[in-house]
Amino acid sequence: MSSMTASGMATLVSSKKCDISQQSRSSAHVVSRKTNVVRVHRRSSVKCTATATSNEKLEQIANDPHTAMFCYQCEQTNDTVGCTTIGVCGKTAETAALQDLLKHSLKGLAAWAHHARSETAYDNPEMDTFIANAMFSTLTNVNFDESRFPEFIHECQMYQELLIAHLAEEGVPSLADQEFPAYLSPNPVTWNLAAIDKNDLQAFLDHGHQVGILQKFVHQKANATLTGLQELHVYGLMGVAAYLAHAERVGADVKQLHADLQKQMAFHCTMGAEQVDTVLAACLEVGELNVRVMAALDAAHTSMLGIPTPTEVSRVPVEGKAILVSGHDLDDMHALLEQTAGKGVHVYSHGEL
Repeated sequence: MSSMTASGMATLVSSKKCDISQQSRSSAHVVSRKTNVVRVHRRSSVKCTATATSNEKLEQIANDPHTAMFCYQCEQTNDTVGCTTIGVCGKTAETAALQDLLKHSLKGLAAWAHHARSETAYDNPEMDTFIANAMFSTLTNVNFDESRFPEFIHECQMYQELLIAHLAEEGVPSLADQEFPAYLSPNPVTWNLAAIDKNDLQAFLDHGHQVGILQKFVHQKANATLTGLQELHVYGLMGVAAYLAHAERVGADVKQLHADLQKQMAFHCTMGAEQVDTVLAACLEVGELNVRVMAALDAAHTSMLGIPTPTEVSRVPVEGKAILVSGHDLDDMHALLEQTAGKGVHVYSHGEL
């Protein structure tokens, strides 16, 4: 096991990062094996298969009657192409469809939010927090509770209706009258899932199956490069949302970061999302945004916990009760260490912390 400091986390930032959760599988380098302690250096091995899958392979998967899902947000995907029956992370086809549906819905909400902010200086901190947390929930290994996704989607629809009413009161032209990219079908800006009962899981699954990666690929006439770049952009936003949610919880100033996250999410509802060059440029903008989010999180952590220093960590197993922590939330780890202090409970983490 190893430990991770707040400033060390900032070195993991990459403009091409796609799946934050995969950082938990990065490696630690052992400097010395002569003692019972190791000094660890964190190195990032975050990769994404989204931009490395061919037209031929995607067509084959899309036409395979046994394909129950498709996810390629991490380098551990099946055959380094994509998971099609169940995720190597344990994600089921049902969870994958619900996550696809939530991300699709959030793009529509973000488009309305960005439109309202641009036209009327609209400000709704609760909605901002919801968007970041909901997007965060779609990362691998974060939320496999299928019952939560219909709740997120209903809340997403509720905020969207508030925005539509606000813009109508202000006399602002409706966003629904603008042209939207065909690949983003059904249009998340105009659809309404509020009528679906939260307990009708099958209805949500049916909608989720309409908006997955393979469906976008088909809408775009088998352009694997464009589809891969669009998904790379989305995966970057999922990572931004994860660190943004944590930064907000520890008291960082994130108002502008929320606005920038929503602007990038809204990009998918513009015609530019159908052009390789503009999508690639947007991916680089997400990388820059992630650097700023990480800087805000790092500043908040160091203000709480002090300036981090290299730490030696014991490798000797200790008999007794233990808690194994996975993730990158230093605030939660701090609270856990305080709660277990002097109680004979050993807390272990990996390089993420």
